[in-house]
Amino acid sequence: METIGGDAHVHRYGWAGLWSAVASLIFLWSMVQQYVPAQLEDYLTTLARRLHTAMSPYVTISIDEHIPDSFSRSEAYVSTEAYLSATCASSARRLRADHAPGSDRLRVAVDDHEEVVDQFRGAKLWWRKTKMLPRSNIIS
Repeated sequence: METIGGDAHVHRYGWAGLWSAVASLIFLWSMVQQYVPAQLEDYLTTLARRLHTAMSPYVTISIDEHIPDSFSRSEAYVSTEAYLSATCASSARRLRADHAPGSDRLRVAVDDHEEVVDQFRGAKLWWRKTKMLPRSNIIS
């Protein structure tokens, strides 16, 4: 019995040490990021994504709000927003309301940086609405 407890004790602290190292790396990265060339930053970002993909059992699907090289909204984005408004809006803590163009009806959608959980055909889905500016559009 002591051996099992001892192994669990060591295993738990092994994970704590790993997360401590990850937190230290994130802190260090935030300090040196401004001095790293863009090409090296892109390489490290790609490497970090590959590491995350290898360790995570989850799949991430990104749906862009706007069609590239256009100001119109993506049909996939509009359909997803309508689906989430109809099925998951009641579980969201923050919602955004606006008027539908050409209508007097109020439209309610999940707000930016909000996450909702959905069940679809037996699969549990986490939907997270985030805003990301393309790097080329950022002026510093």
